[in-house]
Amino acid sequence: MRTGTDKRFVGVDLFAGAGGMSLGARLAGIDVRLAVEIDPYAAATYRHNHPLTQVIVGDVAKLKEITVSKKGKESVLFGGPPARRFSPSNLRTCFFPYELIT
Repeated sequence: MRTGTDKRFVGVDLFAGAGGMSLGARLAGIDVRLAVEIDPYAAATYRHNHPLTQVIVGDVAKLKEITVSKKGKESVLFGGPPARRFSPSNLRTCFFPYELIT
């Protein structure tokens, strides 16, 4: 696996969750330097899984600017849809407040 210094791309992971997409990006040769996740528990898991990546805990829609040092490398912005609504796991105890709105 490449180290962070020899990777050609710098990445930012939006809607990062626990970091599955970041793991795939790292395996593909992307140096993921920043992640944004609104859920504090998912962000804590992300930090545990990716201790060298800066994590912003907050709503991506409220971010005005994202700055990442690229040092001549190309940048990649990636993210997945929020998974809670689409995930089949934990359907018994997971609470979906937006589904209660009629």
